Amino acid sequence: TSRHVETEVGSLFVEEHGRPSGPAVLLWPSLYCAGSMWRAQIAELANTYRVLVLDPPGHGRSGRPPARFSMADTAEATMAVLDAFGIRSVTMVGSAWGGMVGVQLAATVPERVHALVMINSPMDRWRGFQRAQLALLTALIGLAGPRPVEPLITRAMLSRRFRVAEPDRAHAFAADLRSFGRRGLFRAVRSVMLDRPSLLPLLGGLTVPVLAIAGAEDQLWTVRRARAETATIPDLRFEVVPGTAHLSAYEDPAAVNRLVIEFLDTAADPTPEN
Repeated sequence: TSRHVETEVGSLFVEEHGRPSGPAVLLWPSLYCAGSMWRAQIAELANTYRVLVLDPPGHGRSGRPPARFSMADTAEATMAVLDAFGIRSVTMVGSAWGGMVGVQLAATVPERVHALVMINSPMDRWRGFQRAQLALLTALIGLAGPRPVEPLITRAMLSRRFRVAEPDRAHAFAADLRSFGRRGLFRAVRSVMLDRPSLLPLLGGLTVPVLAIAGAEDQLWTVRRARAETATIPDLRFEVVPGTAHLSAYEDPAAVNRLVIEFLDTAADPTPEN
């Protein structure tokens, strides 16, 4: 089933899969991705869990977000989605942006988050030359939309090995990216990449179990940076997926699914009050 939910960050398109009586899992994608990036995860998780997957604001079938929004706004939006589906507590599974949303939600309203999976999810602000590059990319999206910068984004998000070995899936990612509306995508990218404050101060106070997954070839959230940024999380399991870049869940779903399901088997709420 699917519906649109009105939230602080616009109208979000949400699909529901799996067992209505199962523990709830919410999948939030990365920037530049719609909920379809989770197809392989949905197929695995739906056997046991109640799975919600959304298109982020400015992506896919969701509406255009406000001109600027904050991580706090995304936490409010996530609670609106949970309320719309009658879910008290959820395990958040987020890729990049989705991991940031999960941290904000778990820090703000820990009673609504049972556990958190953050995949390829930078926590600190972008700085220096890397921030300047991202600012230029954001400006180009604002001027001309995603089409001119799609090759740059594809190379940054997907490893060379994946682009060569699975060209059809790499092309599918690129096609989805080109389909997103210019203004909505620009607002999302500016708010999430440039306006976002560091989330590092929140990590030490998390009270939920956390699985952090890094891609061995990820140049945006390197394994070294990922280990350093997540070191203060009290209840942490840290894993690295070989051969993947900034979309480990998309590039190697089998490896990521194994890690996520092992984690959920011990961390997911066995008696949800949905």
